[in-house]
Amino acid sequence: MAGNKPKSQQPKGKTPPVAASSRSRTRERREERQRQKRRQQQLAALGVVAVVAFVAVLGIVLRSLPQDAPIPEGTTERYAGIPQDTTEEGFPRLGRPDAPVEVVEYSSFSCDQCAAFHEENFDGILELVRDGSIALVYVPVTTTGGAGNPNTAASAALCAAEQGQFFQYHDALFRWQRDYLQRAFIEGRLSGGIRALELDEGAYDSCRGSGRPGSVIDTANAEFSGSGATGTPAIFVDGTPVASNIGAIRNQVQQRLAATGAVPIPLSEGDAVPEATTEATAEGTEAVEADETPDVTEAAATDEETPEATETGD
Repeated sequence: MAGNKPKSQQPKGKTPPVAASSRSRTRERREERQRQKRRQQQLAALGVVAVVAFVAVLGIVLRSLPQDAPIPEGTTERYAGIPQDTTEEGFPRLGRPDAPVEVVEYSSFSCDQCAAFHEENFDGILELVRDGSIALVYVPVTTTGGAGNPNTAASAALCAAEQGQFFQYHDALFRWQRDYLQRAFIEGRLSGGIRALELDEGAYDSCRGSGRPGSVIDTANAEFSGSGATGTPAIFVDGTPVASNIGAIRNQVQQRLAATGAVPIPLSEGDAVPEATTEATAEGTEAVEADETPDVTEAAATDEETPEATETGD
């Protein structure tokens, strides 16, 4: 009959049960694959974090391990008898604070040109310090140079300054920059230098853990920025910029001495320890008095005997 429908034909709008089940399984598999992908991504991210953390911890451990920290030969003798202190800003100073001329050196331990300047010119600067012409102020800049960890190096040196050995330590830092390049200023080497100089490690650690070195470094960088200098090393003699070589420095120092009429007092004469001077003077006076007494007696005896000898001869 024309009005009858085939038994297998389904009404419009209805999904056959088998097709619906297949689509459901497909959707579940797709969702499961997405869940697995998210889990894999999470595991991968955790793996990356773990690797980064491991590398960071390993780096800290390696940097903290003891490292070679040689102090240049003759460093202790080089600074024997030269006063070291710090300015009001906390900058290390070498020489008598009341020296007639002040030389300011803006320099960075990370700067290879600063290391070259130090190696080629510092002996001449020390001569000016020793003859009493100048006091040298070192301003520790950390915004120039290419060697790693400039702030760490400057902080360590400023903590050595608190124990009166900034300049001994700064000699070592410049040598390490040349010898060890990017590994020059790792923590193990910096603390090794403190031990090599036989400084108080507890005081050094306390200083490094404080905010004192960072405050001085901030001041140093600000002063360098406002100095008008375009790079390091930058040298100023009583506020006048000069070329960074000992010839130019010496010429400007001599001009300042001539202009002010100041007479330098060599350290050997001007920096004697008061107690030692007093004792030496007292001992000298006693020696003179002891020597003078017999001399007077002998002279008197001689004067008495001379006429007799003359008379006998006649």
